Amino acid sequence: MLGAIALGIAGVAVPGSAAIAQTSAESAVVERFWVFENDNFGGGRKSYTGTDRNFENDEWDGTSRSVSDGTSSVDNNTSRFVVLYANRAEPGETNCTGGQYTSQPWTADSDLSNNNFDNRADCAVFR
Repeated sequence: MLGAIALGIAGVAVPGSAAIAQTSAESAVVERFWVFENDNFGGGRKSYTGTDRNFENDEWDGTSRSVSDGTSSVDNNTSRFVVLYANRAEPGETNCTGGQYTSQPWTADSDLSNNNFDNRADCAVFR
């Protein structure tokens, strides 16, 4: 009799268990802001998960080429605004300067030249 009861309980679905598993898996996904070397998300790529005030030391994934002044398209897969600046923060400083381009959350721009910001980014500030 106990075996039948145990079998019956094992077959019962626990409400919400699938949703809990899905939520746990989704929370493991990291939001990223992607910059690309070429228009239409081509060429080298580099992702950021937070502010980086100096692209000079950053390299396109898998290369030794600097990201500095080389971004032509972006994909903002974050819930935050990301502001690109033309001038990196000087050593000991925290403010980036120069021209700006703002990427809104969950948007992409396949060609920064239409915003006069092609190959100008040297700093990214998450807001």
